[in-house]
Amino acid sequence: MYLYSVIPLTYIPKQQGQYTHYFSPLLLQTGQLVEVNLLRRRVRAVVFERASIKEQKQTIKTSSYALKKIQSVLTEKPVVSKEILDIVVKTATHYYEPVGFVLSRALPAHFSNPTKPFLQELQALDCGQEKPTTKSRPVLHITAQLPTPASGLLLQPYKQTTLSQKQIRQQWIQSATQKSLVQGNRSVVFFPTYKKSAITIENENNSAYISQTQHPTIDARFVAYLRNTRHNTPLHLYDTIPRVETLYRATQHKWVVKKTKYNLAPLHIIDMQKQSISKNAIFFSAPMQESLKKTTSTDRVALFIHRRGLYSALVCKKCSYIPYCNQCSRPLIQHTNQLVCHICSQKQPVPLKCEQCGATHIKHLGGGTELVETILKKTFPHLTVARFDYDTASTQKQRAEIIDAYIQNKTNILVGTQAMLNAPNLPQFSWSGVVMLDTILNLPIHNATEQAFTILWRLRTKTKNRVLAQTYLPHLSVFSDAQKPSFEPFFKSQLALKKALYLPPFCQIIHITIHGKNEPHAMRNATIVANSLKNYTKTHNLQHIHILGPAPHYIYQQKGVYKWYIIIKYPCNTHGEARDVAIRNALLALVPPQYNIHIDL
Repeated sequence: MYLYSVIPLTYIPKQQGQYTHYFSPLLLQTGQLVEVNLLRRRVRAVVFERASIKEQKQTIKTSSYALKKIQSVLTEKPVVSKEILDIVVKTATHYYEPVGFVLSRALPAHFSNPTKPFLQELQALDCGQEKPTTKSRPVLHITAQLPTPASGLLLQPYKQTTLSQKQIRQQWIQSATQKSLVQGNRSVVFFPTYKKSAITIENENNSAYISQTQHPTIDARFVAYLRNTRHNTPLHLYDTIPRVETLYRATQHKWVVKKTKYNLAPLHIIDMQKQSISKNAIFFSAPMQESLKKTTSTDRVALFIHRRGLYSALVCKKCSYIPYCNQCSRPLIQHTNQLVCHICSQKQPVPLKCEQCGATHIKHLGGGTELVETILKKTFPHLTVARFDYDTASTQKQRAEIIDAYIQNKTNILVGTQAMLNAPNLPQFSWSGVVMLDTILNLPIHNATEQAFTILWRLRTKTKNRVLAQTYLPHLSVFSDAQKPSFEPFFKSQLALKKALYLPPFCQIIHITIHGKNEPHAMRNATIVANSLKNYTKTHNLQHIHILGPAPHYIYQQKGVYKWYIIIKYPCNTHGEARDVAIRNALLALVPPQYNIHIDL
């Protein structure tokens, strides 16, 4: 008789045991798929460890629950490799996520509800222990060229999955059994690789690799890096400009860094405080207006602006009232003929008069891609303009249509957000412009300056002649650094600043979001959690852990719920992994399960 530790393919709260124990007279192997009873329901699980009942007799006697039998064995041999199980466990521990939940997301959905044909397909897999291979160092390619590999896993940040669950499972099995190329977004990072085929990450410096709006919250780039460091899976990363953290890690661990020369367009900084803006062409300085006038039908131009929409906010000239979303803490953004909340997507008609005083004098503040597009069409009618943002290019089909029209010169000017800069297959721009970058520099995030620099650098690599950048903050060093022929001086200064301020890559940033039914309730909840965390670090003499807050969240009201947050700065090694992760997770276990914990965002 044997005792088995299994990982159920379901969500188990983090504060509870993540591995459940069952017995069976059968000799099973790690990675086999079984069926067990869990809290009055039958679930699928993957065998993790095996022990003899005799060896665990004392453990069984002191157990708080009655040991149950494995109901059925679904596969005759392992169907999940030890490598994938190890990576899932390590990922779940790193991000403080339930192990079974991460494993259920790492595997095709058919594992949780297998059919007979699927179980038959699994029998063809060979998930035995792979032979150790030589150490494989990651390769960082700093280049504008993105060659498609012949086989392995190719991660692309905006690759949308249009496959059915059946097609995904077939692709997963194919990846494990033969030399093939699997393309996808962050979800394919857990796919098996045939005979150690490589993982290739395209556009490495892209936040879309983080599942910010989905659980479990993980970064696919970190998972790929784990597969390299723990199991020698070859790893290639491509981008014209990597993240500061990535280049730091490459230097510390002696990665192979391959640099390919590419042309950089000169960057011209326009001080908007010295510009007189005409009423007919607001947002455009004299140099940018002159460039637009000279643009011909054969030119291709890109104009970047951080915001989408028509106007950032409406304000009453008489009483200064601004329409806000009644469920969130954000001003409503005007899109054509309606106001939209960019947090909860609530919509309402554009008011003809002030809701507070009844005045009809409504002023429009700021603007986004939609307003820039409207002004361009009105002021420069000889140009054809298209928008490239989440509203117009949310699907692969929409993006392809916009890019095709741009390549065929049916469109002269693209007005877009970050989505435009990350779009594949765009031809080089004749010239490009940044309508306004200051909104990014004022974001309450620790890497705002790096984001602004990356946007300017990407435009320089994608443009032939010149890049015009408008700003009210020309004195900031990010603009002079972005004019240099190399990004390394900027990275060096950023690393020095991050080290002085104790920011990633020198620590982990852990965000704890606390909510409540009203603001005093949220503040009280946050204070209780913060005091609990601070008392724990003081009692256990953990001075190296920095706990900041509580403080009102940047978006302090969302869908009617009030939010506060706490930030923990936790020490990490040069791989980005927490030091003494057991201590960190013991600290995080003090946070009630109804609150969100996000790591490394």
